[in-house]
Amino acid sequence: MKLVTWWRSLNTRIRVSIFMLFFLALLSAIAPFLTPFHSDQMGTGQTLLGPTWKHPFGIDSMGRDQFSRVTEGIRLSAFIGFTVMSTSLLVGIPVGILSAYKGGLLDSLFSRVLDLLFAFPNLLLALVFVTILGSGSWTALLALVIIYIPIASRFIRSAALAEKDRDYVSAAKVNGASTFRICARHILPNIAPSLLVLGTNIFAFAILAEAALSYLGVGAKPPTPSLGKILTENQGFITTSSHLVIIPAITLSFLVLSLNLLGDGLRDYLDPKKSNSRHKKSLLQVLSRKKSVAGKVVD
Repeated sequence: MKLVTWWRSLNTRIRVSIFMLFFLALLSAIAPFLTPFHSDQMGTGQTLLGPTWKHPFGIDSMGRDQFSRVTEGIRLSAFIGFTVMSTSLLVGIPVGILSAYKGGLLDSLFSRVLDLLFAFPNLLLALVFVTILGSGSWTALLALVIIYIPIASRFIRSAALAEKDRDYVSAAKVNGASTFRICARHILPNIAPSLLVLGTNIFAFAILAEAALSYLGVGAKPPTPSLGKILTENQGFITTSSHLVIIPAITLSFLVLSLNLLGDGLRDYLDPKKSNSRHKKSLLQVLSRKKSVAGKVVD
């Protein structure tokens, strides 16, 4: 009953995004049991074959089953996105909160370093790092982590700055609470809703950035089936076998769209102003129902 009540309290965007993410997770999880073909197995059938029951997404120019490759690409994108998101938050939370709370020279130095990094586009920085470290999935992952840690830290610093002068923080200082206790027990819980939205955004942007790096040829190496790599391998057949490009492109868009919807939905759901209006609306609905029932009883 509580689960049903909680589900009904969610807005439409969160519900739709949960269904979309669940569908992708289920598809990528059961894909190895639905097809006998490995993602890099050649000669599985006629080259450039369109979608069939045996090959739902068709066969590419090298005779590889596209269903196996696309579903493995989903798993790779999800792994990279989740790793970049979790690492960025794990490093950015203590750095951002401590910089905002302490201020002074530490905060000034931190801000200047961030200003220097944000002077360059994210994808350009990723290309520079990958060029220095060498191409591959792991180097692309490392490059994205290096890029998104400052982004997360700056966002968290801004959120913590808005909380550091609140009354509850001043009260904790008067009571003799340590810096760690104030940051961990007071500031962090109050910025947690913003961190959830930030995490979903980093997840989505990291997936797009990895796909872009693979599309440019500096991300995943063959035979690793990244969604960006699948697009660049099949772009020459877009006029003759368009399904080889359309299906992975739709899959990538579907994945990123679901995460963006989740982030937007969480932002609205966790907004105190909208939450209060939602509760007022539900209360008015209950009162109107009671009045209608009372009217019927009187009649």
